[in-house]
Amino acid sequence: MTQTYTNGEGQRAGIGDLFSSMMEFGSATTRFTIDQVQTAVCMMTEPGRAIDRVKHTLDNLSSAISKPAEPVTGSTPEAAAETLSGRKV
Repeated sequence: MTQTYTNGEGQRAGIGDLFSSMMEFGSATTRFTIDQVQTAVCMMTEPGRAIDRVKHTLDNLSSAISKPAEPVTGSTPEAAAETLSGRKV
């Protein structure tokens, strides 16, 4: 059995949609990396705050991973980052 994927307009997904998704994923991982670097710097300057921030991020990540999958409608890297980190991007 094969499954057909469609984009937001109900059209069959193509190479452009794949490329767009790859770019969004790259953007989200870059933002995540920058956030982790900020956390590392914060760890040296404010250890208590940084530990709370890391704990909060891990709790949100665990929650996001354990949720059942929902259909994707208009998702953005910012929304994903906010869901995973619990902070407004």
